[in-house]
Amino acid sequence: MKLVRWSGIAGLLLGLAALAQAQPGEALAPVTPLINQKTLSVIRVDVSAVHFDEIGKWVDQNFTGGSLGAEDKDAVLATLHDGIKAAAQWAETLVKSGGNTLWIINTQEFEEDAPPMLVVELAAGADAAAITKLFGADAPPPSTQDAQIANRKRWIQVGNLLVISSGEDASPWKNLKPEARPDLAKVFASAGPGTVQAAFIPSPALKQMFGQMDQLPDKRPMTALTDTVVSCALSLQATPQMSGKLVIQTPDAAAATNLLQIVHMLLDAGKQAIQQQHDAGAGPGLGAGPALALQLALDLTNAVHADADKLVVDIQPKHLAGLATAIGSVAVESQRMVRRFQSSSNVRLIIG
Repeated sequence: MKLVRWSGIAGLLLGLAALAQAQPGEALAPVTPLINQKTLSVIRVDVSAVHFDEIGKWVDQNFTGGSLGAEDKDAVLATLHDGIKAAAQWAETLVKSGGNTLWIINTQEFEEDAPPMLVVELAAGADAAAITKLFGADAPPPSTQDAQIANRKRWIQVGNLLVISSGEDASPWKNLKPEARPDLAKVFASAGPGTVQAAFIPSPALKQMFGQMDQLPDKRPMTALTDTVVSCALSLQATPQMSGKLVIQTPDAAAATNLLQIVHMLLDAGKQAIQQQHDAGAGPGLGAGPALALQLALDLTNAVHADADKLVVDIQPKHLAGLATAIGSVAVESQRMVRRFQSSSNVRLIIG
């Protein structure tokens, strides 16, 4: 349950962080012992720079609720504030324990489908035991006859880096051979500074896997999309208002134009699918969340522009407010579904 709670808090941090001005190239240096040619993506969150009281004020000032009714708007807003409060308490504990910066590193070094690994950058005098407890990584191994599972280490320390797994064995990271990745550092820097920064460079194997998926709506193979994306970089910042930038590198200017056309085509297809579900009275079971998310995506297309061989998305405060609304709507509807299930179960117990 702690890992589930951490996932929600991490999502909130990524979506609503207030940002500092660290240089991206410098920010990548602390985790170089854990990076090599098989590293796919790196995300950095400067937890110590997040001001949750300001986030709460920002939500109150920018939350509109979109097309939600009055009751749903109140419920979503209350859910967002509950999440901010929980995240603030969690982050305070982490920072007091000496974990100022979080990293999420995804690699194909060990297994191609292995989940990303969480890395906490430890300050001098940090309490590693308290941090592992915060993430639920202090739990004893499961009772099993499988020695490989029983001997798994949920966390290890590499220098001043605390590597925490979501259940897999973290031990192999101790022997990872680092390699210089100037390409990853360049991508990391391309979206600018921020408390939340991310870089992603898809591997040939990953491109091949996605390229074999279903066709695009215009019947072209999926490779028309996968071959267009060289790398992605994201930065979120709040100076003076929360905003950000997404940069997608393509092979050339023609590819950037092609990618923009594909994005619009996919959004149109998504809009039609949700409209058909709505007309048929068959919702996806997530309340207004999918429709709100699609509206957010459509709004973002107006902020997309081609810059030579790049596609750049200028993320504005209204976009982040729309993201918060969509997330909150899904959370509220999920809570309602749980309550309906519990009520139904209670009725069945009463009537036998």
